[in-house]
Amino acid sequence: MRASVPSVQPPSDLEVAVHRAYRSLERRLGWKPLALLLALLVSATIWGTFFRSTSHRHGIQTAPPGTPEATPSGQEKLEMPVYHNNVGPLGIRPQDVSSLDAAQKVKLAEEILALDEKAITPKEQDRRDAETKLKKDKEAEESEKARVKKDEDEAEIDKLTEKSWEWMRDHAVELREEDFLIALSSRAEHLDVIRASRKWRQGMRTVVGLDREATHMEELEASKHNEMWLYYPGEASGGSRASAATRSAMMPVLAHKAAGNDYRWLLYGEEDTVFFVDAVQHLLKSYDWHLPYTLTDRGTRKPTALRCMPCHAPASMDPPPAEGYVFGFKVKKKPFQGIVPRGCPCKPQLLCEKDPNHSTFNVECDFPTQPGNAYSVQKGSGMILSQGLMEELKSNSFERCVQSDHAAGSHEILSSCLWEAGHAHTDPSILLPNREQDLFDISASKATLALASALDKTCDAACQDLITNMISAHISIKTSGPEASAHTIESLARLYSLVIHARPRTNVSP
Repeated sequence: MRASVPSVQPPSDLEVAVHRAYRSLERRLGWKPLALLLALLVSATIWGTFFRSTSHRHGIQTAPPGTPEATPSGQEKLEMPVYHNNVGPLGIRPQDVSSLDAAQKVKLAEEILALDEKAITPKEQDRRDAETKLKKDKEAEESEKARVKKDEDEAEIDKLTEKSWEWMRDHAVELREEDFLIALSSRAEHLDVIRASRKWRQGMRTVVGLDREATHMEELEASKHNEMWLYYPGEASGGSRASAATRSAMMPVLAHKAAGNDYRWLLYGEEDTVFFVDAVQHLLKSYDWHLPYTLTDRGTRKPTALRCMPCHAPASMDPPPAEGYVFGFKVKKKPFQGIVPRGCPCKPQLLCEKDPNHSTFNVECDFPTQPGNAYSVQKGSGMILSQGLMEELKSNSFERCVQSDHAAGSHEILSSCLWEAGHAHTDPSILLPNREQDLFDISASKATLALASALDKTCDAACQDLITNMISAHISIKTSGPEASAHTIESLARLYSLVIHARPRTNVSP
């Protein structure tokens, strides 16, 4: 069988003519002049082909020499590229084209075509300049409106801040035990832990949520210690959450409903939460309980944490946008990071306005796009709620939210339902000179070590600040068990009482 032979295209007329001319001149002049002449001829052929294709693409009709150049109606005549010192577009001289291979020539032609496509007429340039000027004028106008609105908002906040400080100066008094209401969630098998917590509660009104009805004897015991034990079913219908989650999330509303509004501050926690009452009184005497406050610093160490500064925080304490390090965290600069507004009160909408690029909130600005643990407190760390907040909560709608919320943990449920009701967290630690210090959820070992150092008179300045400002500790009954947790709570409360009574009383507000 005969092998197939690939077909070969016959040479074009131009190639035949060039070949014949080359052979004729080679016999007469030698090879060097012929090579130069051939290079010039090839270059001229390529450039001529390119210019003809460009003219055809722009609709320019070519005409014989000596005749007027025809131009399509409504189009301006496009000028051909101007050569300076015999250099064409992209700095390539026509005689240099011969040194390029086929692929380089194709690439050069594409670059020249792209350069030609970018060419605009004077009329088009004027139109673009006008559009640019109009856009800049509009941006300047919007920027001025935003500046005016920002000044108005800051002036309004300053008025509210001054009003808060005036109220504080007129009403700041030492809080009494009857100004507090305590709400704790527990279960019947952990009642010994509730009894141990009486060491730090010192007879303060307390509402305890249980997983069963209290017996008559238990009711008498509770009444003797200024307590009220209530039953609330712990698990949502058909739910898969921990049995105590919904009961714990409902405790602030249940306590408020049971005790009435004859209090100023509600201390909310679990059975294994310890509040340091003297530090709580020291902190809260600067706050207006008529405002809807939810106070916590748990989960606020992240630069993007969703929280406000207290309403009475001075404007000079406004933190700058995050750049470099914020609260000890190295972060990239983003619009929302590190910007903590003053909450008068702290509303989700206020926080959403600080997130114009919707990095944390959805477009509707009704709920954070981050998971629940990004804006909720931690279980057992405790939270302080004002009487003004509890008055605004509607018990029926709040209970519906608790029963339907998909979060697993009690504090996540509580935080998300407070958010749905229009209330966000306020971070009291921002007003402290040492912003790195935690107020809520101090570890039991850390608190015990500080208190023991104070009794031994080896407590330095940082240790003294910790004792002055620590608000709560979480003993973690899940880890230690009921008996050990009860013992730790009693020991910690006894240590704290000894240290506080040995310290000189001060009237310094944070």
